[in-house]
Amino acid sequence: MSPFKKKFHLFSRKLKEEAQYNDQGKRDGITRIYCRNGRLRKELTYRNGIKDGPARRLLKDGSHIEYECKNGREKTGRWRYYDHDGLLAMEQVYTRSDDLLCELYYDYEEYVRIVTVQWTQFLDDEIEKYKQRVNEFDKNGNPGFPFEKRSSYPSVGTHPHF
Repeated sequence: MSPFKKKFHLFSRKLKEEAQYNDQGKRDGITRIYCRNGRLRKELTYRNGIKDGPARRLLKDGSHIEYECKNGREKTGRWRYYDHDGLLAMEQVYTRSDDLLCELYYDYEEYVRIVTVQWTQFLDDEIEKYKQRVNEFDKNGNPGFPFEKRSSYPSVGTHPHF
């Protein structure tokens, strides 16, 4: 693997991007992308020229997003949003087809984590949204997803949560 190759913004001459490349000339390793003011904006991991591995975005307010790229796609799996203090504020879970499956909102009261889940269920052309406070967690501490089985689903916009 080669050392970082760097690109610079045209007029400000500040660092725009630094990336590692393999012997075939494809990105391989960490790529860092910077704003025009020189602030780090995004870090991505490439394997043989394809986005694959951990990534993060840094936002202007000091918060950041951590996620995983798979097979060249960014919107896969869990996206974790952290506030400027580093506390987990929200998670978004995406399906393989880049659809948003659910959102988990985190609040903290007296050292207790309170989780509210809002998830979307996609069935053919119908969408149903739910919002519920979570009180069940798996062995890793991740919130459980409540599932309610129904015989029929309303069309878009007719559910009481819309």
